Amino acid sequence: MQAAHWAQVLQDSGFAAAIRGGAFVYPFVNILHVLAVGLIVGSIVALDFRVLGFARIVSVEGASRLLTPFAVAGLLIAIPSGFALFAADAVSLSQNKLMWIKLALIALGIANALLFRKLWNPHLGAWERHATTLAKSQALLSILIWLSVPSLGRLIAYL
Repeated sequence: MQAAHWAQVLQDSGFAAAIRGGAFVYPFVNILHVLAVGLIVGSIVALDFRVLGFARIVSVEGASRLLTPFAVAGLLIAIPSGFALFAADAVSLSQNKLMWIKLALIALGIANALLFRKLWNPHLGAWERHATTLAKSQALLSILIWLSVPSLGRLIAYL
């Protein structure tokens, strides 16, 4: 079956109707999603800036230990809340190119974060002064990705 059919089935589901229904459900889920995205983007970008050499008063390893749980918590909240928001308007959102770009960037951002962990976690303690050039490049890419995600999310509402 085509994606358009599945989008229609999702949008017509009782779950989607419950998200759309009532005066407070959709706004509550939307606020929850925005706060979760703030947790993700804020913590990841803060860690990326530390990798780039800012805020040297905090070790890269310490910043990672502090900020990573917030990013993970944000992701664990943003995924189901984002799915709920998508379900409420699945047909039009499934046809929006910006939505697909946003989802691709989220996947790329998560992949980049996992690769960063795999490559660099054992070396974070040695980065008191300077991270490697490749790690800094990954941090810059991460900043671009994660700042683009909420920006695209806002643009979806207008374009």
